Amino acid sequence: MSTTIFPSPPSDGKEMFKVGNLAWEMSSGEPCYRISEQGRLEFSFDARTPDLEKWEKVGLLGPHGMCQNEAWINDGKISITGSISGMRHDGKLEWDFEFLESKTVDANCRGSIKYSYGFAVQPAFRGTLTIRDGWIGLVWELKRFYEVRIWKKFDERALDWSNYRFASESELIGMPPEQVCHVELANPTFSELPGYFLGFSNLKSLAIEKRWYEENTLPLAMLPEDIGNWQRLETLRISGTNLREIPDGIGNLWCLSRLEISDSPITEFPPGMWRLPKLKDLRIEGTELVRIPETTELGALESLSIRRNRLTSLPDSLFAYSPIRKIEIDKNPWVSFPRCVASIENDLPHEEKSRLFDFAYEGADGKWTVPWDDSAFMNAGDPDLMGEVDEIIGENPHRDFLRSSVKRSVMFAHAEGDPYETLGMTRFGGMPDLPPDMDYPYFVRASGNKSYPYEFIGQIDCASIAHLQSYLPREGVLFFFFESQSSFERGIAEETPTHCKVIHLPSVENLATGKRFRLKEEDYECMYGGDEYEANKVVARVGNSAPSFYAWDANGYLLKDSGISIDEDEDVLDELDEIFSWKINTTKFDYAINHYVFTQHESPELQAALRLKGNPEDWTILLTVTSTGSFQWWDAGELFFVIHKSDLLRGDFSNVFVTIED
Repeated sequence: MSTTIFPSPPSDGKEMFKVGNLAWEMSSGEPCYRISEQGRLEFSFDARTPDLEKWEKVGLLGPHGMCQNEAWINDGKISITGSISGMRHDGKLEWDFEFLESKTVDANCRGSIKYSYGFAVQPAFRGTLTIRDGWIGLVWELKRFYEVRIWKKFDERALDWSNYRFASESELIGMPPEQVCHVELANPTFSELPGYFLGFSNLKSLAIEKRWYEENTLPLAMLPEDIGNWQRLETLRISGTNLREIPDGIGNLWCLSRLEISDSPITEFPPGMWRLPKLKDLRIEGTELVRIPETTELGALESLSIRRNRLTSLPDSLFAYSPIRKIEIDKNPWVSFPRCVASIENDLPHEEKSRLFDFAYEGADGKWTVPWDDSAFMNAGDPDLMGEVDEIIGENPHRDFLRSSVKRSVMFAHAEGDPYETLGMTRFGGMPDLPPDMDYPYFVRASGNKSYPYEFIGQIDCASIAHLQSYLPREGVLFFFFESQSSFERGIAEETPTHCKVIHLPSVENLATGKRFRLKEEDYECMYGGDEYEANKVVARVGNSAPSFYAWDANGYLLKDSGISIDEDEDVLDELDEIFSWKINTTKFDYAINHYVFTQHESPELQAALRLKGNPEDWTILLTVTSTGSFQWWDAGELFFVIHKSDLLRGDFSNVFVTIED
C-alpha cells in the first residue's frame, strides 16, 4: 500500500501557483481542464514569474533544454500539461494520483505529466495530482530545484463527458446514463453484462477486453439480447471471453461501423450481423468460426480480418457486395477461395498463395515469360571469387548449400563528384543524360491528377560493367527514377507497387547532357535541400553476396533445398549467420546489383513476389541505393529496385518493384 501523503486544498480557498515559496501569476480565462478527444482528462497549468532575473540566475528558466521559443521564455512563462483517466470512483469525481518519472503509479488509473515550455533543464519528475472537493492540485518535486505547488478551482459541471472513456464499473456508478458514451473495460469480473448497461442510450463504443498479460479467460459468457437497443453504437470490441454465441439483437445495431470479436469460443454469428449496413471494419480472430453464410450483405465493409479461425472457404457474396480493400486471413485451414481474393491485399504467406491461387508470374506485359539460367546470378563458377568462400566455409556440413547460395554481385563505391564530362557514363545523383528529344519523366498519383517529376537516382553505363556480370544488357544506359519517399510515408505505396521508372536506351549515341534539366524547387516533395541529389562518379567491382538467415521465419524460401530442418535445430541458422554470412558480406558499397539484403522482415524479392506474383527466388535486386551522401532513406535505410529475371532477360523494365527498408 502506498505511504504517500497527499496534500489538501488551500485552507484559505485561494488558488495558487508557487515555485518554492514565491508565488507566480496564474493565467486566467478558460478552465485549465477538459475531456480530450482521446477520452482523458487533460489539464494545463500556465503561469508567469514576476522575477524573471532570479529564476534565470538559479538555472530554472533560460534558452536551453525544453525551451521552445526564446521570446516566449523571456516573458518568464512556464506551462505544465498532462492527462489522466480513471478518475471517477463510487459516484464521485475525486482521486489522488501519484506520479513517478511522469507516469502514474496507481494501477487503477492511467496518466502522465509533461512540462512543455519554459524550463531550462529537464529534471526528473515526482509528485502528486489531487482532484477533490472542487479542486485540482499538483505538487511537483523538481530534483535539485524547488517544489512546485499548484491549486485551481475545479467544476465538474464544466466537463463534456461525451468523449470520456470510462475504464471501470466503479467509474460508471452514479454517472447519469445519458452521459455515458464510451466504455472500455479491461479484465472485468462479471459473467453477464450488468443490466444497467442497457440504460446507456447514447453509448457509441463498448470494449470488454482481456489484458495481454492476463492468463485466465474472462468469465463473460453471455450478452443480453437487448444489445440491439444501443442504436448509436458505432464500435464493439470483445476479446478473451467465454462467449459461445452472439445474440440476434446485434443485427439491429444499424450504426455499427467497427466490430471486433477475438479469442472467444464462438462457432457462428447470427444472420443479421452479416447484413449490418454501416459495418466498415470487421475483425473475427481466434474463434471457432467454421463458416460464413453464403448470403452476406455488408455493403460498407472495407477491412476484414478473420485470422486464426477454422474457416476453409469464403462465400462469393462477401466480395460481391462489399468494397473490401484489405483482408487478413492467415492461420485458417483454407481449401479454396473466390478468385477475386487473389487481387485483394492480404496477409497469406507466399507458400499459401502459391497453393491456393494461380500465382505464376506472367511477365511484365502479362502475356509471357522466357526461361533463364540461374547460374548467371550466382558465383559458383568463378574460382577466384569462390576461393574466399571456400576458405570461410571450410568443412561445414552445409558446405554444398552455402556455396550454391552465394550471388555474383556488382558493387559501386563513390569516387568523386561528376562534372558531366562524359555523356552516358555511370553516375548516381544529378540529372540524366537523356536524348535531346526525350522529356524529363513525370508521374501522376493514382489518387489525383497533378503531375510530379520523378527523382533521378542514377544511370549505369552497361558496357562499362559488362565484364563483371552476364545478366544485365550488354550495351546502352540504364536510367533509374523514383517517385518519392512520400509515396511510402503517405501510404500511397499500397495503391501500386511500382513507384519507379527504369529506362534502358540500347545505345550511348545521341544523348544530351543532364545539365539542361532545371526543375523547380516546389517540384520536389521529399528531397533534402529541395534540389536534385548530388552527382557522383563511382568505381565498380564484382563481389560475393551471401544470404542472411536472421529473418528465416519470414524468408523461408532461402532455405529451399538446403537440407536444414529448423524444427530440429533452429540455432543452426544463428551459427551460419555468424560463421558464414557476416564473414562473406564485408565489402562496403554505396550501390549494388543482384545482392542479398539483411532485413528483419520479408526480403525485397519476397515483397515483389507477394505483390506481383511468382516465386521470390525468381526476382533479383536490380539496384540498391544505400543512405549515402545526399541519398537518405528514412533512418539510414536502403532503396531497392527489384525485377523478375525473365523481364531482365527480355530487356523489359516496365514492371520493376520498388521498396524502402529502414
